Amino acid sequence: MFFNGGLLNYCGSNRCSEKRVTAVAISNDGQYVCFADKFGVVWVVDLRELDESQASANNKAAPLLAHYCSIITSLEFSPDGQFVVSADRDFKIRVTVFPKKPLDGAHEIQSFCLGHTEFVSCLAFICTLEYPQGFLVSGSGDSTVRLWDITSGSLLDTCEVGVKVSHL
Repeated sequence: MFFNGGLLNYCGSNRCSEKRVTAVAISNDGQYVCFADKFGVVWVVDLRELDESQASANNKAAPLLAHYCSIITSLEFSPDGQFVVSADRDFKIRVTVFPKKPLDGAHEIQSFCLGHTEFVSCLAFICTLEYPQGFLVSGSGDSTVRLWDITSGSLLDTCEVGVKVSHL
């Protein structure tokens, strides 16, 4: 089992980040796990070679995105696995191309989804038959839920939750 035999033993051996984990995402194909530490570094572990009883020395966590200056609050893989999306306390959502060799790092930014005026607390994807790659939904401390096109970073809609709640 992944958590009992793999990652828990693996991270317990001090090969993972010694920082506090703030967000986790597992790729849709189950081959990679990404996690962010409180200093804004997003790490990646290749799960394909993890042994149930012990992690290989070749499978240590590698920095995927190592240039943030803000705490990452949420991580998600896009439904098609092409992108890893991160949100932070500085109101930003970053869409990064998930590379073919993620242990070498991710260097291509697809877009930024900008518009929140407070920390972004959560991310999720909504898929439809007409749009299987999905739309991104984000929630924020600014009391809004926003709908995004991640390819362009375009804001598609905003729901002002505070206004809706006050009408109730």
